[in-house]
Amino acid sequence: MRSTRTLRICVAVGCILSALLAASSAPASDFDLKDIEQLFGKDWYGLYMFGQKIGYAMTELGPTEHRGEKAYKLSMEMHFEFMMLGMKQKFDIEEARVYGSAGMLQWLRLDIPQPAGMLTQFVGEVVDGSFRLSVKTGGQEQVMLIEPPHETLRDELAAAAMINENTNVGDSYEMSVYEPSLNPREALQAKSVVTAIEDTVYNGVLTRIFHVETTILDRGLVSTAKVTIRGELLEDQVGDGAFTMRLEDEALAKDVQYTVDVVVSAAIRTERTIPNPRQVERMSALVAGISDDKLVVGDERQSYTLVVPELQDEDSSSEATELEPIKSYALIVNRDDLDTIPQTTIPMRPEEFGAALKPSLFVQSGDEKIVKLAKRIVGDNSDAVEAMKALNSWVYRKIRKDFTASISNAVDTLKRRSGDCTEHSVLFVALARAVGLPAREVAGIVYSQEGGGGFFFHQWAEVYVGKWVATDPTFGQPVADATHIKLTEGDILSQSRIMNVMGRLRIELMDTEYD
Repeated sequence: MRSTRTLRICVAVGCILSALLAASSAPASDFDLKDIEQLFGKDWYGLYMFGQKIGYAMTELGPTEHRGEKAYKLSMEMHFEFMMLGMKQKFDIEEARVYGSAGMLQWLRLDIPQPAGMLTQFVGEVVDGSFRLSVKTGGQEQVMLIEPPHETLRDELAAAAMINENTNVGDSYEMSVYEPSLNPREALQAKSVVTAIEDTVYNGVLTRIFHVETTILDRGLVSTAKVTIRGELLEDQVGDGAFTMRLEDEALAKDVQYTVDVVVSAAIRTERTIPNPRQVERMSALVAGISDDKLVVGDERQSYTLVVPELQDEDSSSEATELEPIKSYALIVNRDDLDTIPQTTIPMRPEEFGAALKPSLFVQSGDEKIVKLAKRIVGDNSDAVEAMKALNSWVYRKIRKDFTASISNAVDTLKRRSGDCTEHSVLFVALARAVGLPAREVAGIVYSQEGGGGFFFHQWAEVYVGKWVATDPTFGQPVADATHIKLTEGDILSQSRIMNVMGRLRIELMDTEYD
């Protein structure tokens, strides 16, 4: 279990939250670009995971020129320092956006580091009525022309856009946010709602604080923010303390040390342990804390049954005005049985499997080197199960187990020949698609004996060999054991909603069965 997916989701969420709220300091609905000079300047934020600092962010808004005309530039830098099972990780993300005099997005650049000095870079600009986006990753460049994203500077100042003296609980504001690393083809739609208003002492002054809940629509990713009457963001949080941005002065924000192990911090501990977890054929457990129904994934391999809801303890939340039910489920997971699957051959028909056989931004299954390698590994064998086994074995044996705090892609992984579960999975999926074997990325949790035992966030894959089967190239398991609990499938945008259960998920083991 070498998972950095938790970190990657934190990074992606941090980019979104910064884009939505970081520059907010304008007076609400009266906000007008002609008064924007009052917003110019820098803001600093401490970045925390489960209450422990993992980095800081800086945002800056100021005047600039674009194509000889007046414009506004919003910049963001994020710096991370943390441990991963005892190994130090350090990296930076940089982003800049330029808005025209009318407030529409005109240009952006996003740099995301990759291992060994590699870089994933997005550069976009409005040209002749279209938005030209260049994506450089894996040493290759992809260029796409799309409709200009409907993101405005007002959207970037979302908190300020909805807060003023007349704001009430229930007031809402809808916005667009374009985040190319999550969805390069169109802007995401978001909605912010004021959920509570309180008067509290902040920096020694009685201050009215607005609690604002923002949801990335269709993806279910939810953040909760505390905003002042001036639209100043004090804090934004995703999950139950899983990831927090907190307004700080520069010196305090930069006070970061390698003290937090993000893998261990995110683990879900259980009272019972599981000996030999890689041999488990069937597992039953009680699962609580999943408030996002789309993360309750039922299929042939795993099934959930809703049990009588618990009620929160009255003292468990000082902000709660009434008891809120917590959903609990009885979960049963069975390891897939290959003996029950009729023989299926490859290559399979692309029109029947859609995205599961197509290359994507980070799964470059059409790359010449990946296609050549995949064909060499599989050889003349057209049996889908045997192809899956051969590809799983190659990735397990040839990719060195290492920690990489980056957004993974198949081409870079093949070059480096090292990585954690995300690198293993993304390369396996690319190789499988390259020979006509439908495959997709899967994210969830898996039991590991590391650090005293518990469930850790993890990524593996699913392949269609007559039916969809879970396979784990990180562990070298052609058929993943029954401690793998699937929460979602798909790319990083789909997987980002896992943040909704981080810090909330609880598991009580009931039974495990072996061969």
